[in-house]
Amino acid sequence: MEKNEQVHLDRSIDLFSALALVIGTVIGSGIFFKQASVLSYSHSTTLALLAWFFGGVLTLTSGLTIAEIGSQMPQTGGLYIYMHNLYGKSLGLFIRLDADHRLWTGCYCCVRFLLSDLITSLLWLSR
Repeated sequence: MEKNEQVHLDRSIDLFSALALVIGTVIGSGIFFKQASVLSYSHSTTLALLAWFFGGVLTLTSGLTIAEIGSQMPQTGGLYIYMHNLYGKSLGLFIRLDADHRLWTGCYCCVRFLLSDLITSLLWLSR
């Protein structure tokens, strides 16, 4: 490869893949395990439904904001590139390191915990 060539990664995620990713991680892990907590704190089904609705609106708004920023920046790299271009190199690096060491590990731990809880319930190995 010559030094002047730039490597471009294909944008291969389609609408179905994006929806499956969001539904599988965010909605799937939250709605099946947190409904009792929301109901106990809200003390009414109406307030619980409003909390879920506003949480969904907030999540949708966040996703649309990231999608809008992503449509304006064609480079690959996700949130790191967005923060790097918007706020500078230092914050971009901080966000990248933070996502690697705190955010993603926490997400993976939560999903694995919920999966193990489901499997133990499925196999009647409950506590």
